[in-house]
Amino acid sequence: MNRFDVSVYAIRRRAGRRRPFEVRWRAAGRSRSKSFITRRLADSYRAELVRAARTGLEFDPLTGEPIAWNLPAPATVTWYQEATAYTVTGRIWPRAPGPARPTR
Repeated sequence: MNRFDVSVYAIRRRAGRRRPFEVRWRAAGRSRSKSFITRRLADSYRAELVRAARTGLEFDPLTGEPIAWNLPAPATVTWYQEATAYTVTGRIWPRAPGPARPTR
């Protein structure tokens, strides 16, 4: 199946459900759906799917969503980790006075 062949359908209302608004689409030869509590959330998600399909993004056959949506988040480094790495690498010690240097 072609990972670029995507069809997004209209939002379906399912009465009596906890999440009554369902977005349905077909990607990589499989039908997919995702339910939402409000119509606005469903419409926003559907619009993102349509935008991804129009721009030619490749869809993942496992999740049915664009592959670009599932990229890992960039690694976050805390200030403490940065400061520790800075002092351990020795960049600060050549300029520091003798008593400020750690003894080994």
